[in-house]
Amino acid sequence: MWRFVFGLCLVSWVSIAMAAEKPAADEPLCIELESIAQEIALASTLLDLEQTTHTVARSGRWSDAQTWLDGKLPTDHARVRVPRDLTLTVDTAVQPSLDWLAVEGDLTFATDADTSLKVCTILVKRGGKLRIGTSAARVNADHTALVEFLPGSFAKVPDRFGVTGGLISLGTVEVYGAEKTAFGLPTTELKRGAKSITFAEPVVGWRVGDELLFPAACRDEQDERPTIKSISADQKTIALSQPLATAHRSPELVGKPIPVGNLTRNVTFRSARTESLADRGHVILMSHVGNEIHGARFAGLGRTSAHDAHTLPELKDDGTVDNGNNPIGRYAVHFHLRQAASLAAPPQHFVGNVIVDSPKHGLVNHGSYVIATDNVTFGIHGSHFFAENGSEIGAFRHNMAVYSAGSGDPIRSRDAVYDFGHGGHGFWTQSPAVTIEHNYAFHHSAAAYSIFARPVYEFDKVVFFHRKNLPADLQAMTKSEWLSNGALPYSFAHNLSGNSNVGLELWNTNTYSEFDRDGIVEHCAFWDTHEHGIFMPYTDDSVIRDTLVLHSSTGDIGGLGIDGNQKTDRVTLERVTVAGFEIGVWIPWRGTTNVTHCRLDNRTNVRIASPVEAGRVTTLADNQFGGVLKPAIKGRCDYELLPIDFAYNGDVSVLFESDVIHLQDDRYVGQTLYFAEQLASAVPFKGDGVPQLNGKTAQQLWDELQVAIAGRLAPPQAKRDPLVRGLVGPSVTKQTTLASRETKHAGSTVLDQNLQSVSFVRGEGKASQWKVEKSSAETTKFTYVDTTPPTFELDPRIKLEIHPDDLKHGIMICGLMHDDVAGVQTCKNMLMNYHDLVPDADGFVTINYEFKDAVGNLATKEYRFKVTENAQRRGPNLNYYQQKQYSDDLSSVADGGGSCRMCRSTGLIGGLAVVGLALVGGLVYRRRRPPVG
Repeated sequence: MWRFVFGLCLVSWVSIAMAAEKPAADEPLCIELESIAQEIALASTLLDLEQTTHTVARSGRWSDAQTWLDGKLPTDHARVRVPRDLTLTVDTAVQPSLDWLAVEGDLTFATDADTSLKVCTILVKRGGKLRIGTSAARVNADHTALVEFLPGSFAKVPDRFGVTGGLISLGTVEVYGAEKTAFGLPTTELKRGAKSITFAEPVVGWRVGDELLFPAACRDEQDERPTIKSISADQKTIALSQPLATAHRSPELVGKPIPVGNLTRNVTFRSARTESLADRGHVILMSHVGNEIHGARFAGLGRTSAHDAHTLPELKDDGTVDNGNNPIGRYAVHFHLRQAASLAAPPQHFVGNVIVDSPKHGLVNHGSYVIATDNVTFGIHGSHFFAENGSEIGAFRHNMAVYSAGSGDPIRSRDAVYDFGHGGHGFWTQSPAVTIEHNYAFHHSAAAYSIFARPVYEFDKVVFFHRKNLPADLQAMTKSEWLSNGALPYSFAHNLSGNSNVGLELWNTNTYSEFDRDGIVEHCAFWDTHEHGIFMPYTDDSVIRDTLVLHSSTGDIGGLGIDGNQKTDRVTLERVTVAGFEIGVWIPWRGTTNVTHCRLDNRTNVRIASPVEAGRVTTLADNQFGGVLKPAIKGRCDYELLPIDFAYNGDVSVLFESDVIHLQDDRYVGQTLYFAEQLASAVPFKGDGVPQLNGKTAQQLWDELQVAIAGRLAPPQAKRDPLVRGLVGPSVTKQTTLASRETKHAGSTVLDQNLQSVSFVRGEGKASQWKVEKSSAETTKFTYVDTTPPTFELDPRIKLEIHPDDLKHGIMICGLMHDDVAGVQTCKNMLMNYHDLVPDADGFVTINYEFKDAVGNLATKEYRFKVTENAQRRGPNLNYYQQKQYSDDLSSVADGGGSCRMCRSTGLIGGLAVVGLALVGGLVYRRRRPPVG
């Protein structure tokens, strides 16, 4: 049986085809494609030119018989060829429905006439050009150009992978529709019942009959799409075909007008039928430079759906290809170069366009250099603007993205096939090097904006970012030729979002950075966020400033304002307003955090949990509390210090490391916040499995061991306050001295499965226990002697069965590893993939899953998977069980819920053969109010 290793995007179908040409006679077939040149060479053979029925004989107009060989104008089902060095000009509404059009020379459209083509596939070959207007001579505003993609292909083509059907370009595409303002900012309030709108600036090119877009910017609104009834001479005031059904506004705190988009363009690419995914066309551009798309509308395009995980093509024993029911890479508009982005070449531009009705992604930058500006997108149900693999450069600038239904699957649920951005997002980039600024995003089921710098694999190789594409100052800071996308600082500024589940997500950014450069979020506003305003898991070195984060425009309280997870590190907030949340700012569990000159008005303004790493320093200075919302929140707490907790990794010693919380505001000048357990009379440990600590007061612990929670006893002057869950008092200089974590003491510092340093050693024979030793008069050493193996809880959604066709793809074992640390139960997400599966004589595959705790205590669980035709086929999609397509329960183990409270956004994954995936599932996104129009 041939076995295959697949890539991530459209490269899959290309690589399989190439490898299948000359398979080794005696070896399994491993698919790999090394260069975009190979891909282009193969894609150029998608059509069989021997089947040509009509050939252009000389440059000329479509309607002129002399243009065609033997004077034969194309008829229905024609297969048309434009040879190299010849130009065919579409000068009319072409009536026949064409099978395909192969462009080796130039295909142009007249700019002074109404033109159209109905065709299944247009293939622009290398060196060819498709041109609809030019920068100097756009398609006249009084005329239209239409390319309509027909379903299916009437002719047999050498395309086993279902790529044809749409525009596939290996050459150059230039489109210049008439000039038109993409979206305007009104000066009049967009009230319910409004019949006319006035704009601050003339809306250039808008015409009577144009379809407009009024976004649901707040949760009690609806998207609306009326048309223009009339327009004033100065092009500032328009009358609507029908009054607005709801208001369209930003909250008073935001004070920004909501843009009104124009969805009409005079150049259109559309699918003739959209009911079935298979009937839809798509646009894919595979050349390095020269593509300029301006002023066009792309409607009903895209054959990949966000609803289910995408599928990868699979070559079967009989030589046929199974593309699955949701083939990867068929997006509405797809700049597909994989890793060809280069600052040395001019960028490709996508400007002033419209994309509507795409089942997954809208504009996709896949390894290219694309600048997308002044575009309007609507009803794109994966990600409206998407940078795919982390090697991209360019910008998403001044665009408007409205409404995505999303997949309903957790954000990380499709990691095994690297299917990202499916949840319903306005903007999603795997590459922090793509600048995101001056954009609008409304009504998204997941996050309005996501910078998701998690490495992507293509052909079982990590995709890296090339040093040459860094700014000059960053190039000087590194000698590495290739970098992880998690090493790149990001720039995110002047972006607005409303009515989305999350305002902004930052995943894995700066995690592996070699640069002394923060990621910057500035001058932004996020409102009506349902779960998080800003969520920053696995993110380091972030500065958020001059930004508004608001839970609700309707006054209800809920969600989290600014939050990360246990791996978030080094965060600065400056002049940030956070209001209306249950928790305003959750201080990171590690590193240095600064919150200064912020306005906070939430049920709990600042929440601080005990640290998971030594040396945390938090500064809370010159912040204002309350006064943002009306009416005032009842039961408000400004500073909440949670009870001490070491369940993250079970290491009690981290609680005694220095953890300083500096406090300065109008009420507390030069003060320090203390945990309640730092009070001398407090009893921090009451039966936590450490006999030397249990039942003793903080003062006794200090006197006997010179240790205190957070490294210090609170001073006698420390006081309680109605608005503080904790203590406030003057600073204390004397602190605990613990044996250094940087120096291993008899092997007492190891890494646990979260890559966290812990004071554990492996023991033999005796019961596990904590040892607390005085290393010197003022130095204490904590060591946990661990003799007990961990236990493992398989994700309950995993069924112990496998389809015979999936044996070649393998099995994922995933769940929670529980470890008892002197009575404290820790748990960690664990996974491992198993391949080369061979059924036994009873028809079962037996997996002996071995797992270790931090010190190497080994345990084994045996799982037997029945090989049966009744099992669900899922291909290489190994974490299928996290997807609603296969499971109705999306809330358990891997999504941060289940039986372990510390697994809320928990850390990295361990295992014997770590595959590098963190199964933090994210949130199951709520369905939103559907649009109107």
